[in-house]
Amino acid sequence: MAKKSAADIKKEADEINEHIAKARKRAMNFALLITKDGVVLEAHPTKGPDVMRRLAKARGGTPKGTQGVMNVKGKNIELTCEDEDFPPNLGKVAKKYFSELGIAYRVILFGPTGQPVGEADDEDDVAEDSKAPAASDDGESGGETTVAQGTGGDDDAAQKQEDQEREELKKRAQDLEKEIKKASEGIGEAASALGSAIANFLKSGVEDKLDAAKEALADIQAKLEEAKKKSGSVNPDALRDALAKEFGEIEGKVDVLVQ
Repeated sequence: MAKKSAADIKKEADEINEHIAKARKRAMNFALLITKDGVVLEAHPTKGPDVMRRLAKARGGTPKGTQGVMNVKGKNIELTCEDEDFPPNLGKVAKKYFSELGIAYRVILFGPTGQPVGEADDEDDVAEDSKAPAASDDGESGGETTVAQGTGGDDDAAQKQEDQEREELKKRAQDLEKEIKKASEGIGEAASALGSAIANFLKSGVEDKLDAAKEALADIQAKLEEAKKKSGSVNPDALRDALAKEFGEIEGKVDVLVQ
């Protein structure tokens, strides 16, 4: 690997570790291209592999490489490629480069049919305590410094924080469900529809799509507040109509989230 500053090494290692942490939880579209120093990896959960390839090329990637879907299981980075037209040693080149960054993982490539492609990767080659060479800001090599590892506290901390957010969101949804029931006693179908939306939200939305769940819950809360303000002290029929109108505006979002 060409000499880089310690800051550059850490930044690149952090970016790859972030991709790995996300791919451990869900599939990511990726591009992995060979560079003059090693490889460049780009990954994203929703942007397509073609987009990832363009980003990788912009960061010095050559035409030699591949793209597809990335998953992480245990100590393995599993890359399911859209084709088999890439250097047979790509997995080993990537693993060696990641190891130099302090990221100890096997890189396993699969063809479109799910069969392993390329040279066999010896699991024993993966160093548990890989270290990246430190360098001064002017590019001269110094001693050795341990760079962020591919496993350990960062992933655990991120998972713990996300679990905590999910629990807090569940509690907010449960409190909102009670508030809706209290505000809509005796007003018929509107109350039932809102109650069902929250129940479905609690069952599936919070578990699968945290960001979307946050947005949907905030929208439900806002619509309820608008309905309560508009209702004032009017009769139950007017309150029912107000709640039905506000729920109608968010019903589609909740259905999409639940699906």
